[in-house]
Amino acid sequence: SLCFHGIKNAGGPLPQIDERGRMQLIRELLRTLSGRFAQVVPEEDILNASNALSYIKNRMLQPEAYEGHGLSVSFPKFVYAYRQAMEARGWMDFDDMLLKALELLERPQILSAWQRQFTHILVDEAQDLSLVQHRIIQRLAAQAHSLFMVGDEDQSIYSFRGAHPESLLSFAQTYPGGRIQRMQTNYRSLPEIVQRADDFIKINTARYPKSMVAVRSGQARVERHIFENKQEQYRFVMEEIAKLPAPATHCVLYR
Repeated sequence: SLCFHGIKNAGGPLPQIDERGRMQLIRELLRTLSGRFAQVVPEEDILNASNALSYIKNRMLQPEAYEGHGLSVSFPKFVYAYRQAMEARGWMDFDDMLLKALELLERPQILSAWQRQFTHILVDEAQDLSLVQHRIIQRLAAQAHSLFMVGDEDQSIYSFRGAHPESLLSFAQTYPGGRIQRMQTNYRSLPEIVQRADDFIKINTARYPKSMVAVRSGQARVERHIFENKQEQYRFVMEEIAKLPAPATHCVLYR
């Protein structure tokens, strides 16, 4: 939204956003590049192509450098064809808005105007921001040095769509003089649960060193079970649920 309004206020023609048309365009490009014009393109392939486009834009990568697209056609050819077709239609996708805004911020006059408008910047869930979003924030905050960023690199689970928690880890280098405050107090869970979770999280290597401490007191029973496959896991969960006498309740949390 911020980038959209920035592009709008910068003047010039505002590209259209047509998400349904964009997905149809991806379908046609995949069909054309495959050389099988009568072929029905699976929805999964369209989604993979869309996700791959989003990934390289948010990570600011060249298409030749990305091998995780999972497409059966040449990814660079697909990307270049996509760019040409979008430009010819006057369309822009949501990731293009980020890149366009970053491009506009290279102009001193526009950068100065944005910096005067946004003198204090608050960023939440910073571990989920992409590299291009971090670069935009960096430019906006360069003048006022008034940035408050909240995030937890241990909770970053969206790297597959371009999240860049590495920017959190390099915060001190990006913002010299910035202070890092660690919030390590857990007010929700019992001590054993917090300790088990803390031990597991520490397996991560790219992280700030920290240890969670529970405020609550009391006992909690934590069991660890290892299964050979998902079927065994599902069977175990169902058997445990079946053991509960009515009207006992149960809850299954999973990620």
